[in-house]
Amino acid sequence: MGINEKIEFNKIIMKNIKSYLGDYDDVSSIKILGDNISKKPKITIAIPTYKRTFFLNQAIKSILNQKNFNDYEILVIDNDPNRNCETEHLLIKYQNSKIRYYKNSKNIGMYGNWNRCISLSNSKYLTILNDDDTLNQNFLKDTFEFINKHKKTDALNVRYNYIDENSNVINKQKNFFKSFEKVFILQLFFGNINPGSLGTVFLKKKMIQIGGFDESYFPSSDYEFNLRFISRFKNVYVLNKYLSNYRLAVNECQKLETLNNFLVKDHQIRLLLIEKFSFIKNILKNSLTVITYGQYIEYSNNSNEFKEVNSVKMNNLKNEISYLNKISAKVAYFIFRISKLYYQLK
Repeated sequence: MGINEKIEFNKIIMKNIKSYLGDYDDVSSIKILGDNISKKPKITIAIPTYKRTFFLNQAIKSILNQKNFNDYEILVIDNDPNRNCETEHLLIKYQNSKIRYYKNSKNIGMYGNWNRCISLSNSKYLTILNDDDTLNQNFLKDTFEFINKHKKTDALNVRYNYIDENSNVINKQKNFFKSFEKVFILQLFFGNINPGSLGTVFLKKKMIQIGGFDESYFPSSDYEFNLRFISRFKNVYVLNKYLSNYRLAVNECQKLETLNNFLVKDHQIRLLLIEKFSFIKNILKNSLTVITYGQYIEYSNNSNEFKEVNSVKMNNLKNEISYLNKISAKVAYFIFRISKLYYQLK
């Protein structure tokens, strides 16, 4: 997709709302564990999983260790159709009535399984936790203290730490002046809010209203989903507390092909945002080279293979960055900060 192609933001994002929840209606999800719940819990913590028993065990334990909040269920949906696997044995050992465990009759892919999480959830609220990530002990208590105070909340994000394979925190936390912020859509031009859906509590009915996750944007389907969600629903917040943990480990998202696809799909999403903010269209267009180069640098720092394969491309991109590109990127970010401040005060 070229930078000069015309993209009709409202037509693609707002008007042509399609549901992706039924894309795998021919694939059944077979319940392995869990009874039908007569009283619906407040929130479903859904874990889509595929052959990562060790990390899945840590993810489940982080949920069961929640403090001062007990009104939840754990929904594990397994993309491995094989019975008597390690994952099944792990879930059986828990013997916990809060856990429902399903197996898809065939692998429906990452975002297909995320959509299945929406469909099989029993609750008013839903958060999707990747099977290698974890939640801090106060995640549910703190998020619902906020939601109970701000009744019109459509979605609430939290801050996250990076952790390694041994669950050690590997990034330095920032200090925030405000306890929470409202998300302004121009923020998405600079990147996604959270990695995946980590630490985001959604009103499930709103997720259904915008049709779930579009697999055609893989691996950036969560990014595109957030764009559609925030375009339609205005009460989306970030709680400035570190309540979730994103694991930097060898997984699908760290593969070379996936990282390259992130660049392609993220670029397409930014083109949609450029069309929406037509009054600063040229500024945003001229910022793209700088933002893309920054993304290359980030991936290179996390993947030696990516750095080696893309070194020439990165060098060429660096040489393409003009003074106008640099100034435009700074102006774009300044406009975002001013607009965000105004938006917080509305």
